Amino acid sequence: MAKPICLLGFMGAGKTRWGKQLANKLQRRFVDLDKAIEAKAGMTVSQIFESYGEGFFRQLETESLQDVLAQDALVVSLGGGTPCREENLKLLKEKATTIYLKSNAGMLHSRLVTNYKSRPLLAAQEPENLLPFIQNLLAQREPYYHQADAIVDVEGLTIEKLTAAVSVL
Repeated sequence: MAKPICLLGFMGAGKTRWGKQLANKLQRRFVDLDKAIEAKAGMTVSQIFESYGEGFFRQLETESLQDVLAQDALVVSLGGGTPCREENLKLLKEKATTIYLKSNAGMLHSRLVTNYKSRPLLAAQEPENLLPFIQNLLAQREPYYHQADAIVDVEGLTIEKLTAAVSVL
């Protein structure tokens, strides 16, 4: 059985974009965990947050992660907060190969500033508070991200570099 390859990192790091390319290159199926959660709940991530709160979302996220990791030969794009829950991190270490798509707060801010209102954790921020919020949340999440099997910087990333990082794992 080929372990799923899970891409983790902050929102805006390119997990979905690179995940699709990696899945294509490795001839694996691609799964976006947020889309799996939406299918399970029958509503969007934003609607889940709005109607039931982050705690409920995180529980659905764990259930969906268990479902996805039971499959093989996948490339999975995780949500930014997925590995920050201990039971999720344990699941990922046991059942997946993980790659952290590392990006700095400035690059993330430039990618997120145009559509941050569509992101539940960012939507309440005022534009001038967005960068400090990203810096703070990234600092909280990085200890989890750094437990990945490989760390790949997204600056100047190519599909060849990403594939090479996977091949040595």
